[in-house]
Amino acid sequence: MEWNKDFLKKAGVFALFILGFWVVSMLYLSPAMNGKTLNQGDMTQSRFMRADLLEYQAQTGLRPAWAPNMFGGMPGNLILGKPGGNLIYNLGVLNLFQFVKRPFDFLFLAMLVMFVLLKSVKINNWLAVAGAIGYAFMTFSVISYEAGHITKVQAMAVMPGVLAGLMLIMRQKYIYGILVAGLFFAACLGFFHYQIAYYIGIAIGVFTLSACLVYLKNNQIRHSLLTGLSIVVALVLGVGANINKIVDTATYSSETMRGGSKLASETPSDGPKVQNDADGLSIDYAFGWSYAPRELFTLIVPRFMGGSSNEHISYNEEFGTDVLPLYHGDLQFTSGPIYIGSVFMVLFIAAFVICFQYLKNHKNGNDRNFVLAITVGVGLVFLVSVILALGKYVPINTWLFEKLPYYNKFRTPMMALCLAQMIIPFYSMYGLHLMFLSEKGENSASKLIKPVLISVATLLFITFITVKMQDYSRPEDSGLFNNAEGSFEQINALKSVRASEAGKDFFRTFGFAALALLLVYLAAKKILPQTWAWVCVAVLCAIDLMSVSNRYMNDSNWVDADTEEVPPPSDFDRQLQEVNTTKARVLDLRRDPFNDAGGVPYHRNIGGYHPAKLSDYQDVISYAITPNGKQFSSEIIMNNNALDMLNCAYVLVADPQTGAEQVLSRNTAKGNAWFVKNIQTANTPAEEMELINTVNIGRTAVFGKDDEQPKTSQFTLDTLTAKITQTYFSPDTIKYTSRNANAGLAIFSEVYYASKKLTWKAYIDGKEVPVMKANYILRALEVPAGNREILFVFTEQGSDLVPVEKASSLILLLGLLGAFVLEASGRKIKAINA
Repeated sequence: MEWNKDFLKKAGVFALFILGFWVVSMLYLSPAMNGKTLNQGDMTQSRFMRADLLEYQAQTGLRPAWAPNMFGGMPGNLILGKPGGNLIYNLGVLNLFQFVKRPFDFLFLAMLVMFVLLKSVKINNWLAVAGAIGYAFMTFSVISYEAGHITKVQAMAVMPGVLAGLMLIMRQKYIYGILVAGLFFAACLGFFHYQIAYYIGIAIGVFTLSACLVYLKNNQIRHSLLTGLSIVVALVLGVGANINKIVDTATYSSETMRGGSKLASETPSDGPKVQNDADGLSIDYAFGWSYAPRELFTLIVPRFMGGSSNEHISYNEEFGTDVLPLYHGDLQFTSGPIYIGSVFMVLFIAAFVICFQYLKNHKNGNDRNFVLAITVGVGLVFLVSVILALGKYVPINTWLFEKLPYYNKFRTPMMALCLAQMIIPFYSMYGLHLMFLSEKGENSASKLIKPVLISVATLLFITFITVKMQDYSRPEDSGLFNNAEGSFEQINALKSVRASEAGKDFFRTFGFAALALLLVYLAAKKILPQTWAWVCVAVLCAIDLMSVSNRYMNDSNWVDADTEEVPPPSDFDRQLQEVNTTKARVLDLRRDPFNDAGGVPYHRNIGGYHPAKLSDYQDVISYAITPNGKQFSSEIIMNNNALDMLNCAYVLVADPQTGAEQVLSRNTAKGNAWFVKNIQTANTPAEEMELINTVNIGRTAVFGKDDEQPKTSQFTLDTLTAKITQTYFSPDTIKYTSRNANAGLAIFSEVYYASKKLTWKAYIDGKEVPVMKANYILRALEVPAGNREILFVFTEQGSDLVPVEKASSLILLLGLLGAFVLEASGRKIKAINA
């Protein structure tokens, strides 16, 4: 057997670059090697959300599927996660089989996968390195990681690989393309951030459609059909590798805020600003983080809009601080801008000039069709990215929100700029590659310098004028200085600082752009060897992006690892645990009750933190716990049927001045379960909610007309002797004893949940009985007379698609491995080596 030495040499060089990316990741995040960890807000919340479940798992060896300590109880799979069959994800294939660990993985993956994308179109190694390093250190990724949006950043890191697969398919390497696109799409979905996966799906769809149309127009009918079919197969394999998790998520999503609200069409006129409507998130809530058109200039000038809401700058003597609220855009707040990079932005514009000139000079041929397909695809994907990111500022997004399948499940439209973040470094490096690939003569690199300079100068001139002409004020500025005397002068001083910082950053952009173009010029004129020029471009991209990202993630963001552990309960919390022997719930007002999970490890909470609460529970929060969106008061807290039926026996408060903590007892809490005398049936969800707020919850149960009803509406009840006692409690299993001389209807202060995959089942004396839904969110059982044993068990049912996940991911892994082995062994497989 004669080995393919050229392939093996390329594989060896590729391995060296992989090692280099690992080293760069460790150097940039070196505090992690010294016992430090990033202080990430969302990860802190995640640790609190998971703490009680992990403790239970450690004690019993069982993974709980129900989380009882948040929002009265909710499915725990989206908190702990659930083992699946995606071998690409489970084995950590892309991070070298778990050798590259967190936090180094997000930078490493981004560099590795962008490098793969650029090499898929045969770009010079050092240009590929420039694109890879720049992509990894773009501010949107770094800021998101610093905030704790781990899965989002990981999904963004691998999504260029899907485009790499499409590039191979377009080069007629169909088998390689299918396997590469499928593997990276499987990895993207495996990171469990479906909004990013949705965006890359849109991008691949747009890119593939444009490529197929280009090929059809140029009579490449077979290639057009194979391109479309190949990418469909790749995406199907990627979905197959995650199908069990996707089905579980879709099932759960339909029950959450993202699945819509039954009360959406019946919101009272004085009601709260709801976060969901009848079918999904409300458009106002979903579009709340839209990127305003003028903010797009942050792609090239990072402090065009000031930077972050608390921007670190050099010490300012007038304000006596180095942290100022410089952001003056339309977002409520921001941790920093979406900055693509000065070098990439000017080369992106230049790439269009280069490609248009190439197309002008090449009227036909497969190479021309490939360049045309890439150019059209890049242009359309960039346009789609910007339009989606603008959200509420572009009318078509309203139509898309209402018509595009599942689009109303997502929020934060500005996240769509992740596509621009991917496509810009790819096309900018591809443009340089094409510029120096052209033959000598009319299309030589040196002859492209002038049109490139004109296009870049135009972009920079427009940017400069906009920087000088924009207004640096913000409506919220009037409240920054408490309307104190002299605040007018302070606001003007703040505007001056904003203008000054934007101006400085523009000249920073100009400097990097000039250096990048100088390197291109020197290479075009053969004054500087191309290899050295591209090494310098890589260094320039690294300095540009790293220096800006370092504004938002630096040494100040690192803390000792032990400070990020979930602390043991305080003396206050421990004393309450000792008193609360019946595991009654608490309303924790020491913190934001519905947006902070700080109390979740220690108590069963009315609130907590989760971006996808159960929809019915959110309705109860909006219209019963905080009736019609009113602020908490002693009257609302102490006279509240919803808190009573959820067995909220304690309210935790803290003095805002001293921090002293205090427990307020609620003697009206109904306990873990109780019998009622009668039921009332509501005709609409709004009527059901109204009845919950007004009836005697201890005597009357409320049912919706479409819910399963008890056999009778009246029950004989001796309130002195009829009793239900909770005898055992764990996240997935609860036991009670019932003593009642008569048959009765029992209401349990536990959240009702029944889906196609997960459901609470009930057994009375070992015999399964139907669980009914009462009081909008609670469980109810008809209990026979006498002494009875009641058991609730949270169970999983339905088909298990894990084998499909294993099979799909195994096909991708073994297929790619087999293709590598065949090529390394010198075998010429037409579908691979086309």
